[in-house]
Amino acid sequence: MPAAVPPRLLRTADLLALEGSERVLEVGSGSGVLAELLLTRHPGLRYLALDRSAVAAGRTARRNAAATADGRLAVRTGEVEDAAGLLDADGPFDVVVAVNVNLFWTRDARAVSGALSGLLRPGGRLWLVYETPRGSSDERVLDPLLASLAVPRLVGPEGGAPVVVRDEVLAVGLRRRTGDDDTLV
Repeated sequence: MPAAVPPRLLRTADLLALEGSERVLEVGSGSGVLAELLLTRHPGLRYLALDRSAVAAGRTARRNAAATADGRLAVRTGEVEDAAGLLDADGPFDVVVAVNVNLFWTRDARAVSGALSGLLRPGGRLWLVYETPRGSSDERVLDPLLASLAVPRLVGPEGGAPVVVRDEVLAVGLRRRTGDDDTLV
């Protein structure tokens, strides 16, 4: 495990509340620190790391070589916008997580959110986590983020509003609809 895990990644690991046998997709895996943390804590996880940078994907694979060798981790290079096409064979996922992936708040990303929701099993969870600068307004990030997540398949834990966490991070959590309403597109 890395000597010093950034607080945003420790908080993300806590928010995910993994039981240990889930299938996890991390969008924007960077150098693979979150993957390493979660795979170390939960040896039963199946993990797919996606990053648009081949350099970052290579770092994730090297950092987590043992998990790659034993088949618990797969690393892909590609854009999140193309996630559905890149990952269909790897899903469905129990959890999709992205940390500091600006796409969701810097532009309308409803199409991407919709594609990611299609990769989740019914009841599966999506967490978007951001480390916002101290003293800055979270609304600058939160309002457009919520707009990008407004897709029919994603709902809050009780079928309503998303979970919004504001502590060491700004995080939004949703789940994929289950039951009769899961057929919504």
